[in-house]
Amino acid sequence: MTKMGSKRTLNPKPLKPTSKKTTLRNKEWRKIVLERAEYLIGKYGFIVCEYSGESIQTLSSMGEDINDGWGHHIDRDRNHCTPENCYIVKYKWHRDIDDHNIVVSQEDFETRKLFL
Repeated sequence: MTKMGSKRTLNPKPLKPTSKKTTLRNKEWRKIVLERAEYLIGKYGFIVCEYSGESIQTLSSMGEDINDGWGHHIDRDRNHCTPENCYIVKYKWHRDIDDHNIVVSQEDFETRKLFL
């Protein structure tokens, strides 16, 4: 007796295509995030989470790991892509910042360290 196995082929639907405007905005944001990361490396010797002061090993816009980091828009406006609005943060803190409406500023972990 031969058992017929069901072999499923995953054919995921492609992600919803993004508009040219969104694609350009995301490209610009990526450049700003990488420039901010370079600045932090120059100042601290590593990419620092500007919320916790922890080291970030991987920058990833996809957030595959909660310890990955990426840029957070300080004013929460995704269309406001400027260096002054970029805050590098680990994904595990990014959600807390958004969920609890925490006001942040660049390198604010330096001030927080004084009160710990």
